[in-house]
Amino acid sequence: MTDPSMAGLTGWRPDPAESRRIAALQPRPRWETSTVSPDDAAGEVALWHRVFERATGLPCLLPDRQGVGDCVGWAFGLAVSLLNATSHPDHDQERPTGWPWVATEPIYAGARVQVGGGRLGLHEDGATGAWAAHWLTQWGVLWRTDHGSSSSSDLDLTRYDPRRARRWGVAGTPRSLEALARQRPTRVVTQIGTYTEARAALARGYPIVVCSDVGFRDRRDRDGFAPPQGRWMHAMCLIGLDDDAIRPGALCQNSWGPDWISGPTRHEQPPGSFWIDANVVQRMLVQGDSWAVGDLEGFPHRPVNHRLI
Repeated sequence: MTDPSMAGLTGWRPDPAESRRIAALQPRPRWETSTVSPDDAAGEVALWHRVFERATGLPCLLPDRQGVGDCVGWAFGLAVSLLNATSHPDHDQERPTGWPWVATEPIYAGARVQVGGGRLGLHEDGATGAWAAHWLTQWGVLWRTDHGSSSSSDLDLTRYDPRRARRWGVAGTPRSLEALARQRPTRVVTQIGTYTEARAALARGYPIVVCSDVGFRDRRDRDGFAPPQGRWMHAMCLIGLDDDAIRPGALCQNSWGPDWISGPTRHEQPPGSFWIDANVVQRMLVQGDSWAVGDLEGFPHRPVNHRLI
């Protein structure tokens, strides 16, 4: 059973048929292990903290989602935000207003309504990862900035608004924002189904949205790992890799604020994150609705140094 304490905090809705359909629409439907190079198996990757902060001057920290089941929007928003920030040159130059944070409400609403057709109904939060992936590739993203005028306060996306997320989750992303989203660079996505594929994507510098029903304890162990516990219908984001021979795993960023989990940390990981053992990551990925977010050109090796510092 789903942990009742997670009510209003999760929101992944599995739909294997939709995952297969949307994966088949992508230029690279699945990350093929046959294409993994020696560099893809490199052991340590960090897409957060010093890499992110050096590029943006901002902490890699997510606020509390305040009880709306829009985790899919948050996970994809974080993935694109990290990709934007870690792709940005270190030297100073003009940056877009709101950069690098991506607004999550349009992704969530667009996934539910424009892509999913509103089939989840009026009274059920949530979306599939596949729908959000399709929104990114067919529409795009919006920065966390004001996209309206003084008479259109609902288009001010500078701050996350849970009421907006729920309202748009019923009505869809406004048409005026659909047009703006299409002006932003769209992203290539590919389905990730195994830990080997996840290693390759993370080693190349690409975050992964992982959607699954695997839950975790709210206390990290002495190595910074959270043991699996219970059942969460949830989307989160894999943002790092430590392929240590003794205990390999990936770093997962949750969207429940910085204080939902406690315990030891490692590699100066961001608040609210936890490490997941490789075999548990495998359990999550085989459920078939996890996605690496790439560049317009696909998933080339990226020049930014992502190694743990």
